[in-house]
Amino acid sequence: MLSLIATAVVRVLQAGESVFPVMTAKIDFQAKIRSIGNLIVRDIRQAPCWDIANNNPSASYIKFRTVDGINTTTGNYILSLDYIEYDYDNTLSKITRSVIDSGNNTTESREFIGITEPPFYTIDTGGARTTDNFKDNLNNSKRMVVAITGQSQVRERDLLPITLELDVKIRNE
Repeated sequence: MLSLIATAVVRVLQAGESVFPVMTAKIDFQAKIRSIGNLIVRDIRQAPCWDIANNNPSASYIKFRTVDGINTTTGNYILSLDYIEYDYDNTLSKITRSVIDSGNNTTESREFIGITEPPFYTIDTGGARTTDNFKDNLNNSKRMVVAITGQSQVRERDLLPITLELDVKIRNE
């Protein structure tokens, strides 16, 4: 009887040991996805939508300058000389964030690995998320959707898919 109880206790402990790394990895990966999404959203909110729209945006690419201030005489935005660029690479499953100076030199670059889908969408006139007519929809709705979808492995066998979707209202002109 005692050996049956001991065997049951050992099996319960072994089951707990196998679940703990998976849950820890899932929580860590969720935090990583949220961090990436929050960084992208913070950057986009600092840009006028026409600047994003004028730089050939797509589901996998956006480029823009941030607003440094407002000209009090004209009321126009004063834009940074540097561009922020996000480029999604499907082959390598990564998003690269680059800061590009006025001489077209990359001065800063960060890579976010494990991203499985292009992250950028706009809202069409019917209110639906889309990648069609990106520039026109962006200029009309002044909104983007950033959807970060990624996968991570635990113990080289368990895939953990995570998706975070954030709706971004962009500066009005």
